[in-house]
Amino acid sequence: MPKLIRKNVFLDPAEVKRARRILGKATDSEAIREALRLVTFRQQVIRAYDQVAGGAPDFGSPWPGSEDSEDAGS
Repeated sequence: MPKLIRKNVFLDPAEVKRARRILGKATDSEAIREALRLVTFRQQVIRAYDQVAGGAPDFGSPWPGSEDSEDAGS
C-alpha cells in the first residue's frame, strides 16, 4: 500500500455511505481511496482510447468545472 496522507475534507455523508455500499467497502476511508483509484483509472482509459483511436472529438472535460488537470483541486 502506498504512503497515506491525512486530509480534512467536507463530504456529503449520504454520498460516502452510498459509495461504501456500491464499492463494498467496510470503512469510509476505503471507499474514498477506491473512488479516487477509479477516477484516475478512468482518466487512463480516456487517454489510452484517444491514443488508439487517433483522438476522439473534443467533447470537453469529463469533469464539469475541471481543466482536465492531473492535480485539479490540490
